[in-house]
Amino acid sequence: MKYPNLERFSKKNNFNPQFLINAYEIETEYHNLIINENDTAKRYKLYNDLYEKVHPFYNRNTIISKSFLTKKFKFRFNLFKKYLINKDFLDVGCGGGYFLKYTSLLNSKHYKLYGLDANPPNDDSSDIKFIKSSILDFNLEEQFDVVLLSHVLEHIAPIDLANFIELISKHIKSGGMLLIDMPHKNFGPWDVTRIIDGSNSGQMQSRGSHFFESSHEEVIKLLNKNFENFKSPLPFKFIRYLFPFLIINSRIVVKIEKWKWFNKFLKSFRYKGAVIIPMECTLFAQKK
Repeated sequence: MKYPNLERFSKKNNFNPQFLINAYEIETEYHNLIINENDTAKRYKLYNDLYEKVHPFYNRNTIISKSFLTKKFKFRFNLFKKYLINKDFLDVGCGGGYFLKYTSLLNSKHYKLYGLDANPPNDDSSDIKFIKSSILDFNLEEQFDVVLLSHVLEHIAPIDLANFIELISKHIKSGGMLLIDMPHKNFGPWDVTRIIDGSNSGQMQSRGSHFFESSHEEVIKLLNKNFENFKSPLPFKFIRYLFPFLIINSRIVVKIEKWKWFNKFLKSFRYKGAVIIPMECTLFAQKK
């Protein structure tokens, strides 16, 4: 079978199977085009073309209720709560803006909430300003207390990462925070490649719109020039939501993720062939 995990993945995420196949074919085509394109302008256009074509498959502008927002984003918000409450906040790659909408329920009204995306939602909310722009090339002419990259960094090809972090840094106030949440490469693939391999075993690299499924160690190296004081919640999916107050030095997490025996131990616990408690890559870094 060409896509052995298609049925399970489509049911779990409520996606039409044929849509997933179409998305996979588009994403793999552009994945190869982007990593092999050396001209920056042409590569940026390829990113835009990719997301213009695949976003409709993922129902990004679905209207959802406040109760659903609370149910879906409460636990993730609790990981970042310390840094977000009563802060000027920019969500880069905000998608449908759902995390921002949940944040607006709790944030004081006089603080700025901005969402930037190539395809932002059509939303008339007075509390949130949505901006249509490529995340790789924008200038808001202002800085924020906090910038969030939630499942964004993995969508940037390695050749563009340094420039992207410089751009993000320019939009953060001195001493402000960059919050990163992304898939961990040891437990991938995490993109639409899961229709082939949904084991979370790290044995197969992502082939779709993920170019940089990474580790805490690699992300710290990427950020070192502009950021310091790296902190992380517990790196284990699901478990970290039970103890959101446990924030530790990210260097400790680097040591944990490099323990081969521990990775093997985690991967030994499976349900229907998939790792039950994979690691995720989450860092809080302060601008120098």
